[in-house]
Amino acid sequence: MLSMSITWDLVARGLARIEVSDEHATTVLAAATTSYAPEDLLDAAYDMLCCGEDECRFVFETSTTAYAWLFARTRGEVAIRILRLPSWDASDEVGVEVWASSQTADALADATITCFQKLAARYDEPEYFERWHEPFPGEHLKRLESVFANRQKAKKSGGWWCF
Repeated sequence: MLSMSITWDLVARGLARIEVSDEHATTVLAAATTSYAPEDLLDAAYDMLCCGEDECRFVFETSTTAYAWLFARTRGEVAIRILRLPSWDASDEVGVEVWASSQTADALADATITCFQKLAARYDEPEYFERWHEPFPGEHLKRLESVFANRQKAKKSGGWWCF
């Protein structure tokens, strides 16, 4: 199974540069405050880790393009596809795949947690708000961190975890 990473950088007021990579490929995306990009990514990782969702989709957008994130669970793995779309409301069929990978739910959660922990370490709450124009998604991050930590404890102790 491949390992993935996500890097989030607030490059301008209300604009983020997101780099997503695994051992085979890297892509760079953008997101603006016109979408709930941070919350959507954290919630998707949470859903894939503990809610048993089979599929999940959300869109990051900017003024010129959008990126659809598609997640599909199959036999313990999460297939991740990112499509570049001409607009947030465009059909996935017109999208161009810019990155794809198959990861465990743990790898997805770990990459997402690490991304937002680094973001929180880099910007305090007021600076984050000044740059992104929205509060840091701390509650979303805490929820994912908590379920991920509990899952890791259960795995180490031989306990049962269903996903």
